[in-house]
Amino acid sequence: AGWNPTVPSVLKLINANKDATDVVILVNETDEDIIQRTITNFERLDITHIPENFTQDAVLRKAFLEKADTFMILPDSSGLLPHEEPDEDKTVLTCLTAKSIAESCNVVAHVINPENVSHLQRANANEIVIPDEHVPHLLAKHVTDPGVPQFFDDLILKEEKDKGLQEVKIPKSLNGQNHNKISAFYKFKYNWLLVGYAIRKAGFSLDEQMGESGSPLIRNMIKEQLEGAGVNLSSDEHVIVEINPPDDYTIDAKHSALVLR
Repeated sequence: AGWNPTVPSVLKLINANKDATDVVILVNETDEDIIQRTITNFERLDITHIPENFTQDAVLRKAFLEKADTFMILPDSSGLLPHEEPDEDKTVLTCLTAKSIAESCNVVAHVINPENVSHLQRANANEIVIPDEHVPHLLAKHVTDPGVPQFFDDLILKEEKDKGLQEVKIPKSLNGQNHNKISAFYKFKYNWLLVGYAIRKAGFSLDEQMGESGSPLIRNMIKEQLEGAGVNLSSDEHVIVEINPPDDYTIDAKHSALVLR
């Protein structure tokens, strides 16, 4: 949902990764000619454009949000002049609408203003991307660890032909095995370097944590106080990473591999 100059680059990376989905639905009110000039460059992708207001429940349902694995919300510059800033309240509203339609959908929100992060967290966004968050770190690394910023540039900005850092599914036959064996599997079979793991963690539910213990009256009072303060009583599944674990680290079905191809 949304349109800005980063969209063609996002589509280019998705198009280049043959393991990624080939179905993409764009929802925004950008001029149709601009959209068509962009999407003709991506032969692998089946791209549909819905030229409507993506904050609306009916529009997101038209985009088959209930069936989507990932829903990305971007700062929307549709119809704006070059000096005008996107309205990021739309990002928060769209996140709330999306979660009301498909609570389990993985919602990734891109924001420019860091003050909106807390609003998106309360709206249960699974992942929040802030563009300048890593800039101080990379600038300092030019002084403290020369070569590290250049490594990140090559790793992230120069992906092509399925090269670079990617997430891949681990064969079921390797569930329960340790990191040393899984690392050897990818090295000897594909010549890939296993960097670590992406792990899907279940959401937190205060109702489940409290259970049936204690007084029902006290439990209800706690929940009412938290709801009144705008605090969510549950959160959705999210992804954490485990980088370069010890050799005896054991994986399960919730792990996928982060490999350098």
